[in-house]
Amino acid sequence: MLTEIQEIMKMFNDRPLIKDIVPLHPMSDEDIYQLLKRRTSKFPQVLPEEIREVVVDFAEGNPREALLLCQNSLLGKRIEPPFKIEDAVLSLDDLKTEMEKFVKTFVNNLKLSVRETEVLTVIFQNNTITTDLVLSYLE
Repeated sequence: MLTEIQEIMKMFNDRPLIKDIVPLHPMSDEDIYQLLKRRTSKFPQVLPEEIREVVVDFAEGNPREALLLCQNSLLGKRIEPPFKIEDAVLSLDDLKTEMEKFVKTFVNNLKLSVRETEVLTVIFQNNTITTDLVLSYLE
């Protein structure tokens, strides 16, 4: 019998136990939203409504990205015994930490120039971005 925390971790596992590669086509935001809702039906408090919406936006049609973001955010919490469901509730900060790791990995793999990296860093660090803001940071 799985413990509650094992069941919660299993909710976001996107890999089937079989070794076959299954290509997934882009899904609509509503489809990803419903996927997350179904996956978390036993413990809906783990993925609150407002957090689910952030995950859907981040996934951009890729259900595996949505599940991976949730799974990595949950792993990043480093929940210690005694396990409580409240400890597994994902927050915006949990997601932000994982999204920043994802973006850094992505940017590092792009092989950008120093200037391009600086511009992207400014963009990622600011909620509202304008050309003037980027130029002011780079001067």
